[in-house]
Amino acid sequence: MWQIKNQMQFELLHLAMKRVKSAIMGQIAIMAIVAHQFYDFVPKTYPFIWVGLHIVLFAVRIYTSEKFLKMPDSEVNYEKATRFLRMYTFSLFVAGIGWAFVMIFLVYVPPMYYYFFYAVIVGLTFGSILSVGPILPMFFAFTVPMNIALAYHIVTRVIDDHYYYDVFAAMIVVFAYALRASKEYRKLHVLLIQERLKVEENLKELSLMYQKKSVYLEAIDKIGIAMVVKDKTGKIVEENESAKKYFGDIIGKTYETFTDQCKEVERKVGSIECVHLKSKKRYEVFTKELPAGNKEWYEVLFFSDITQEYEHQKVLEKIAQRYYQKARIDPLTKVLNREAFFDAFEKAIYEANREFSKIALLFLDVDGFKEINDTYGHKVGDMVLQIIAKRTTSSIKHTDIVGRYAGDEFVIVLKNIEKKEIAEAIAHKLLDVLEKPIVLGKNKELHVTVSIGIAVYPDDATDMDTLVNLADIAMYSIKKKSKNGYAVCKKGGVDAESV
Repeated sequence: MWQIKNQMQFELLHLAMKRVKSAIMGQIAIMAIVAHQFYDFVPKTYPFIWVGLHIVLFAVRIYTSEKFLKMPDSEVNYEKATRFLRMYTFSLFVAGIGWAFVMIFLVYVPPMYYYFFYAVIVGLTFGSILSVGPILPMFFAFTVPMNIALAYHIVTRVIDDHYYYDVFAAMIVVFAYALRASKEYRKLHVLLIQERLKVEENLKELSLMYQKKSVYLEAIDKIGIAMVVKDKTGKIVEENESAKKYFGDIIGKTYETFTDQCKEVERKVGSIECVHLKSKKRYEVFTKELPAGNKEWYEVLFFSDITQEYEHQKVLEKIAQRYYQKARIDPLTKVLNREAFFDAFEKAIYEANREFSKIALLFLDVDGFKEINDTYGHKVGDMVLQIIAKRTTSSIKHTDIVGRYAGDEFVIVLKNIEKKEIAEAIAHKLLDVLEKPIVLGKNKELHVTVSIGIAVYPDDATDMDTLVNLADIAMYSIKKKSKNGYAVCKKGGVDAESV
């Protein structure tokens, strides 16, 4: 769409320009994060120049978009709108080149941060769908330069590391999905605008076709929507049968008196949702002003009963949330399952990198758990695992992470530890807590002990798999030696220091 020829295209461009400020605010936030990451690595003047150029572009885009939004929708302005479209597309192209420079700056940045900046480009690509996605030239102008820069950086990295072939393929797939989403987003907006224009045209035809309000009300009533008409003084002058069914006889009352019966619960673009205090029904409300001649006008309010749809949506959301929680929580011990734990562990490592802090991984195994199952049965074995999980969770900070690794093995992440000795102290505390007897019945107690292996990030390893492996080795070293204790991983993970 390089030329504005009709009202639908004008409306589509107008809709995209309404989102300019919110899109720029999002880019400013991302730009601040990126500049902060660059600051420690690139020459100090580069981030300031880069940010300054972006700020100039932001100011130009906001200024031009505000001028366009004041432009009336008429055929005489379509040529001006076309010129604006091309000019604004060019400004987006320059902005895309500005973001492409992020890839050039990566020559100064350690490789471990590359994926963060890759994610920035991918995020901007998908974010542009929400702002200028319906206007494909704008979408391409903004996303193509930075994605070409991203592709070039990945391809050049292939020479050193063949693993980047996978990243390059993933980038192509991501951009293809972004393009497809942009096209579908455009189709949706076009459909919504067409439907709105059809509704407005139908209302105009109805107002011309039916001069008497009673006939007009009857036509609206057939589609099952309550309609209330008020005059410019705020007095309700008409209602259809559906409105009488929902609200009773309200003709002659002031609109303020009527709205006292309804509580607004949500405001949307072009409509609001309210709850009728007496019937507890939920309605979506649309308004439309109708001129009546002689400087008179009426405001028509349409009430659509969405109670049933709203209740169904709440039920679906609760079911979805319940299944989501079940998929991440171990059903027996009520701590994170293995998959969910590693998701949380990965996030903890990312936070530790940003905060330049350390985290400790404790690998915990129940001593003699097979004998407990064989002697007392699996029911008691399950109870032991539940008690260990509960005691462990209550013995650490609420910000730390506990997960069930497998069988009688648990993994614990301790965040923001200053030194390895803190992890040792917590391990010692866990040994004392978990050693307390478990009451099985009258005059019958079970004493359970555990073995714990400790590894610290980034002192012992800088990736999750190696860290888990080292903590596992340390745990087995104490298990073979004495049990009921903990072992601390040494440099390289060759041996463990038992305590």
